[in-house]
Amino acid sequence: MKKILILAIGSLCMFGSCSQDFLDEYPPHLITAGNFYQNENQLIMAANSVYNQLYTVWGPLSLPYVYGDAYGGDSYIYLTVGTSGDWFDLANDMNVFSASGPIESAWNSYYNGIFRVNDFLEELEAASNVITTPGLKERLQAEAVFVRASFYYYLAQCFGGVPLVTSVLTPTQAIVLAQNTEAEIIAKVEEDLRFAVNNLPATYPAQDRGRVTSHAARAMLARVYMSYGKNNEARELLAQVINSGRFSLDSNQDGVVGPEDYAHVFDAYTKHSPECVLELQFIHGITGRWHNYVENYTPTVPFFTFPGQTQPVGTWGLGAVEERLFDAFEPNDNTRRSISAVMFITNPSNGSPFFAPHTAKYYHGFRDLFNNGSNVPIIRYSEVLLNYAELTNDAQYLNMVRARAGLPGYGEPGYPSHINTLAEAIEHERRVEFSFEFQRGFDLRRTGRFLEVKGKELGRTLEPWRIHFPIPQNVIDVNTNMRQNQGY
Repeated sequence: MKKILILAIGSLCMFGSCSQDFLDEYPPHLITAGNFYQNENQLIMAANSVYNQLYTVWGPLSLPYVYGDAYGGDSYIYLTVGTSGDWFDLANDMNVFSASGPIESAWNSYYNGIFRVNDFLEELEAASNVITTPGLKERLQAEAVFVRASFYYYLAQCFGGVPLVTSVLTPTQAIVLAQNTEAEIIAKVEEDLRFAVNNLPATYPAQDRGRVTSHAARAMLARVYMSYGKNNEARELLAQVINSGRFSLDSNQDGVVGPEDYAHVFDAYTKHSPECVLELQFIHGITGRWHNYVENYTPTVPFFTFPGQTQPVGTWGLGAVEERLFDAFEPNDNTRRSISAVMFITNPSNGSPFFAPHTAKYYHGFRDLFNNGSNVPIIRYSEVLLNYAELTNDAQYLNMVRARAGLPGYGEPGYPSHINTLAEAIEHERRVEFSFEFQRGFDLRRTGRFLEVKGKELGRTLEPWRIHFPIPQNVIDVNTNMRQNQGY
């Protein structure tokens, strides 16, 4: 995506469009919303800025993390200093309130991102007469609606019914929006992703590597279909991705598939691995084009220092590894466990082990830990294979992933005896394969096991309404047409 340029179009209004008098105050040589969309290159630059919203969709404090790992997964808050308030309640106790900071922040950032996508789509339509390259308008539309569909998929999963906004609104319009049903939201998500599948290319030239492809749209749409019981449609899409021959578990492309390929996916300098169907693009050292997963997902320990670093790391402690996740890895699953679930560090004052549970998936040895340029996988080929195994009831696709980890396949000697069915085997594999990749909570919801599994972990019976988050209280307060979710 040409390294995802971040475009700042001066003085774009948050809702609606600016007055003509306001725009006329600016000389024509300055970039404004009124004079920017004048040629194809400028439209492509604007589309590049839409890609920046993918970090909002899947960033370290996004809904996929909040629901998939903190609320419904194997992550908790671990602090030795300070307090974490709402985060602690959400991740450690599954107590979520309508005024919860993490929920409110995610809601606001998602609708802000949706506004930006809608604004681009309207500007693209208005300036479509300057496009001369065949198919470019449709491709740019497809890239944008892919992002919008991703926003709405997670809003629907986490909140159920939410307002469906597909155009730029005035403030007056925005505060009287009514909720659409979850089914209506997902219908629009499917429509947008189908458009993306049909209008995105399978590959891009080298200078555009990293843009969303038709295969990424298929894999994302398959996620959506599986979440809502459309298994036949999902199976067809996944088969197309597999049969394309464009993806592989041989991440380092040495011709041998093994545990080192899993490590390669999360290596500091791995870009555009053949396993990554979709990944977020970052560059180390360039402001606004790096990420801070490390800052959020490592323990708040006064002397916590990563290997090769000399200064303690001050972090938020949001991504501590539950001991149950560490125990879920099989004894010989050394590579995946060492990357996903680190439980101890060395106390520099006395050389003794110190309990500091964290994931190493987002730490890659960069000198500036908060200025991280590694790409972040969002959809991996292993997910495509495990999804296909689930839909076809065919263990060979599961066993491909296990063989890469250096482990015996399901049904083979040495496979864990306590796992009795293929469904259980796939659930186990996804848990260890995708730990801290925002999957666990959504997996449990999809299979209908969320309340059972999370209730057992907490030692209490969970009410069915806990499958959804509350609508943020500040949204309810300003919009009387919004209804609070049951239980809140």
